[in-house]
Amino acid sequence: MMARGVSKEKVYAGIKRHWMNLHQKDTPPFDEKHPYYLDELKDNLEHPMKDAAKNAYGSGSGNELCDKMRALHSSSALTFNLFGNDAVQLHPNKHNLTPGAYQVEYEKKLPALYGKANLDACLSSENELLLFEMKMKEWLFDRKSTVSVRYQSEEGRFRDKAFYNAWHTAAKDVAVDNAKKTVTESGKKAEPPLYIPKMQYVDVYQLMKHILGIYKGLFCTEELPKKKKVTLVLGVWTIEDADFFGTDAKAVKIYDAYQICEKEMRKEFAAFHDALAPIVQQFANRHVQFDVRLLTVCEIISALHAENRLQRYLC
Repeated sequence: MMARGVSKEKVYAGIKRHWMNLHQKDTPPFDEKHPYYLDELKDNLEHPMKDAAKNAYGSGSGNELCDKMRALHSSSALTFNLFGNDAVQLHPNKHNLTPGAYQVEYEKKLPALYGKANLDACLSSENELLLFEMKMKEWLFDRKSTVSVRYQSEEGRFRDKAFYNAWHTAAKDVAVDNAKKTVTESGKKAEPPLYIPKMQYVDVYQLMKHILGIYKGLFCTEELPKKKKVTLVLGVWTIEDADFFGTDAKAVKIYDAYQICEKEMRKEFAAFHDALAPIVQQFANRHVQFDVRLLTVCEIISALHAENRLQRYLC
């Protein structure tokens, strides 16, 4: 998927230009074959990575430590650079994130109906869980998830019928009306997915599968600790600097196009959040205050009081 009027190459180049401006005296080498990847992973991390994080990323679904985290635009590197190795301190903030000390765990795997839901970071305090799905460039460019037809009649795999029905009610609300059959390379018509998203920028069905995993992790498998408040945060990197793409007329036009994309993304999330009402009620029935929030990386950095340390992400 291509964001209208905004190319991946232009975004990557802007990220690198901003990063180079911050590292004029100590620029580490880049991969000769991949101009937006650093040669060494350590040069892309704000903290040396301890064994717990190494093990988490080494076994994560994206196999992040091999190559991906060397990219300046890596969402996994972004996540680790935000939260580090040890206790995370959230400060009083305007973004409704509860201040306090949290323990962090990366690449948290939770049981969905098929396979695992893989959360980028799980922050846990005495009374609260903050679960993060982080997007750097993905919200602009990556293909969004669908829901398999296997989810249509799986009450046997998910015994809580009330939640299962609420999940499908929300999923239908953010789906296109008619999913057409697709043609495979062999020329045969394939069955369409059960749900195809209306949204272009918010990966609603990835979040829906996370929610399914969170519910099961809390109330079925107990892979998550019971807390009074649980929040799934969609953290998105955004471009605040009007000169990010440059200052000529063409660059100004690209930034204008980007702003349209971001505005549409926020509109999509608001519609998705409205659709989640029956799911939120199911958590409330279990005495858990559940919500899904959209926060920018800038807002998360503000709550961490990490503006100086993480200037590279404030573009």
